[in-house]
Amino acid sequence: MRRSDVAVLCNNCGGPKPDDHYRACPDCRAEWRARARKPGGTAERIDALENAVRLALPCLRDDLHTIIESASLPDGLDGEDRMIPREGSMHAHEKRFANPIIKAIRAGEALIGRQRDNKPVWLDRIIDGTRRM
Repeated sequence: MRRSDVAVLCNNCGGPKPDDHYRACPDCRAEWRARARKPGGTAERIDALENAVRLALPCLRDDLHTIIESASLPDGLDGEDRMIPREGSMHAHEKRFANPIIKAIRAGEALIGRQRDNKPVWLDRIIDGTRRM
């Protein structure tokens, strides 16, 4: 009988588990990790930080969107009748305010990933560095 023909069971709950090097299924391991957390410990602080970043990112994206739209020359409208800023039309004075926001957004997205919103695609491209302000 080959190993692939045998069901792999969790040593803790007895349920099926992926055929990996762990003895317990992912659910049991997650439960153990949650029980082993210390109140106020590193894991709880990381969760609190991620929640703070999750709340702050939409505000930062809104601010950046407003700064770029108000400080750039228009280059047309997108499919939803929103202004598309002309690439390279933003004055250096306004870029001074936008650059730290872009850095903060990049740091937050590196931590928790990009959250989908209704912002135009050009904003994501500016944040990614593939489009100039």
